[in-house]
Amino acid sequence: MGFNNGEELQEGKAIKELHMFYLLDTSGSMSGEGIAQLNSGMRETIRILKDKFEASGDARLRISVMTFNTVAAWVTGTPASKHSEYIEDFIDFPEQSAQGLTHLGDALNMLRAGLSRNEMLESPTGNKRPIIIIMSDGAPNDDWQSALRKIQENRWFQQAIKIGIALGSNANEGVLAEVVGDREGVLRITDMSTFANLLVAVSVTSSLAGSRSVVSEEESGSGAEVVQRVASDAGQKKPAPPTPPTPMDPPEPQPPTPAPAPVDDPLFDVSDVE
Repeated sequence: MGFNNGEELQEGKAIKELHMFYLLDTSGSMSGEGIAQLNSGMRETIRILKDKFEASGDARLRISVMTFNTVAAWVTGTPASKHSEYIEDFIDFPEQSAQGLTHLGDALNMLRAGLSRNEMLESPTGNKRPIIIIMSDGAPNDDWQSALRKIQENRWFQQAIKIGIALGSNANEGVLAEVVGDREGVLRITDMSTFANLLVAVSVTSSLAGSRSVVSEEESGSGAEVVQRVASDAGQKKPAPPTPPTPMDPPEPQPPTPAPAPVDDPLFDVSDVE
């Protein structure tokens, strides 16, 4: 097996590329355990994905990671590499710090600029459906709705497998649901100590699903199946809707209760009655 100008050949057949995009909230509210779990989770994600895709015949994996706070920025690769790295070349995830506000709109605009065959999805062998994982622990502070309307017109965004991660009790799950297009495609994490492991689980599960998929004009992206699988494995199944009460049969008519037998009154003697 060899690589040639971004092209992987296996038994004479070119293998398509699978591109995973991470949009990670590193605003000030992520300080402390949140940012520590993020750094730990991403490092472990890269290690496991390397093992799984090193000899994969399904797809060649590329990773692009963007952080967003008051500004959005790609933290992987270089402009020459279109800010992406092949998983086999990925050395380490750069340590991140928490600061600033939550400019999700800037992140969506930057992602939209890269979702093109002339930019980050340039590949001589073709592409699988991209995977987009968006994590936030709060609510946006900018005009994210305008940015969302624009990126929703992008064909690659439409067909991508999109997954939202709502971290903590203050995360706006509704916003993430609008971005990924499906509330069932959002995984809520309330226990911060589980964040790193669940980030790894979402990454691995979605990458395996994406490596077997192809871009189809009819398909729209939804990460609902990935979220359901991860939540089920983690014991976080959403509670089933309550079962409606079973209609009760009307009670059977009961015979009238007989009058109680008279009780002798010591003040009344039957011998007095003539």
